[in-house]
Amino acid sequence: MHSVEDPEEEVTGRRLDRGEFLKATGAVALAGAIGTTPAAFAGGKQLKGKRVGELIIVEAPFFNEFNSWLKKEFTPSGVRLTIASAEGSAQKGQNIVETFIAQDFDGIIIITAPVTGFDALVRRAKADGKYVINHSAGAIGGVDQNVQVDHAGAGAGIGRVAAGWANTKAGGRIRVGILTNLEDPDQKRRTDAAVAELKKRVRDVEVVRTAQGQSAEQGASAAANMLQAEPDINMIITHNTVGGAGAFTAATEAGKTNRDRFFLGSVDLEDAVLERIQRGTIYQVGWSFFFSYSSTLMARDMERLLLGKRVGPTRVLIGRPVTRAGVASYRKLIAQPRNPAYSKYYRDPNVMRYSNVRLRTGQNAADALKK
Repeated sequence: MHSVEDPEEEVTGRRLDRGEFLKATGAVALAGAIGTTPAAFAGGKQLKGKRVGELIIVEAPFFNEFNSWLKKEFTPSGVRLTIASAEGSAQKGQNIVETFIAQDFDGIIIITAPVTGFDALVRRAKADGKYVINHSAGAIGGVDQNVQVDHAGAGAGIGRVAAGWANTKAGGRIRVGILTNLEDPDQKRRTDAAVAELKKRVRDVEVVRTAQGQSAEQGASAAANMLQAEPDINMIITHNTVGGAGAFTAATEAGKTNRDRFFLGSVDLEDAVLERIQRGTIYQVGWSFFFSYSSTLMARDMERLLLGKRVGPTRVLIGRPVTRAGVASYRKLIAQPRNPAYSKYYRDPNVMRYSNVRLRTGQNAADALKK
């Protein structure tokens, strides 16, 4: 188990030589990842004026950070990005994609949960000559590229960090509240894997409450209710940092401010959570999928598609936990996805990897990694 402390050692792990890399990830990985400095994607007049529409499931600081890197990549190429929020509504999300198709956008990016109901829209978009990249919690069949995170791997990683705290600070006895996305089996894999890891490593684990925590409001309300009904809860695990932000507010308002007596951890990571981890609050770990790098690479892959070039059909984000000791070095690394000196991380299979497996709706990262 690694926290991100040294950018070279902790983020990437062992570096594979070229032969090992090709064997592990397929030739498409190298083809998709080479030339990752901004100049390599200059489309000149060919890209100027191209329009890309992006659906996000909800407005949140996480998406503001994610999209800032998209804009930094698209703007020099002249690609125009339009972002629309579904405000948590699956139906509104489908309506937004339908509008992108009707208004003849050249490319469409989908970030939603759950992914049900988008297959027919993707078929329409492809029939109309649009390029579609899906960066949602689950795969959508028929898109040009699915970008997927290793939900279970991330959840297990958070569970290992939480287990270490339980055994050293709580005497191996924890009462756990879970905030997850009960409506999306893909995201729920995160908390399921965290619980499984806790039960494997800690002698006395009881999950006393599980609730929906997709938004900050849901996270705050559910955590407040949990802590009121079950005052012995000394750990909350959340499937994302949006719900985690609400849980942090509720827990601190309930007097849970001692990091030696209460543990909060989440999959995903954003600036506000990093700040709380660094300050030594009860928020003690987040899981980074290197989204600034993924956002940057997604923009470059969309540019390739708009130029008529091939991209790998699947890209999987692996990620690493970030604890208090590693925040400073992590900030330095994650803030520079366009720095040529860090281009190696796009090629490192311990950070992200391309796969030749073309996923169908209902499949996930595990289906791409096992082939």
